[in-house]
Amino acid sequence: MDTEIFAFINKADTKLKHSKVLFEIGGYADSVSLSYYSMFLCAKALLIKKECNIPKTHHGLIQLFSLKYVHEDDFSYNSYKYLANTQSNR
Repeated sequence: MDTEIFAFINKADTKLKHSKVLFEIGGYADSVSLSYYSMFLCAKALLIKKECNIPKTHHGLIQLFSLKYVHEDDFSYNSYKYLANTQSNR
């Protein structure tokens, strides 16, 4: 399980780095998309850490993240809001 989590975190890190480069050269739409996927992959890794069954849809994953980490843990509501808003903006 730890290997899977680290793989998702590494993918998220790569997407975030690419997002920054795109932002710096004015590729804003693609930057937002990669930023979203970076957040999405981190949320997925966190849910795997809690041994959750990962939903098949992005919306389902975001809702489960909200339930497990915002409502039941110490993440702020803004964590969920940024993830959900970025999904719709991509």
